[in-house]
Amino acid sequence: MTGAKHGEIARRSGELKEPRLVIRVDDVEGMIERIMQSGGKIIKQRTEIAEIGMVYASFEDTEGNIVNIVGDM
Repeated sequence: MTGAKHGEIARRSGELKEPRLVIRVDDVEGMIERIMQSGGKIIKQRTEIAEIGMVYASFEDTEGNIVNIVGDM
């Protein structure tokens, strides 16, 4: 499912004010490097979700959109 788009329905809060795209990638760490090299800003470093065997990170793209990336641990 690499490259698949994921998401959830959640109540808006102070941190979550608009829909947020979630993209599954093979290599979260490698993608973080590519994001930074392309001018993106990492706003949540690689974080493990041990209960489901996944990792994620969040970044702000050059247009100001917040996007999450997820991958397997």
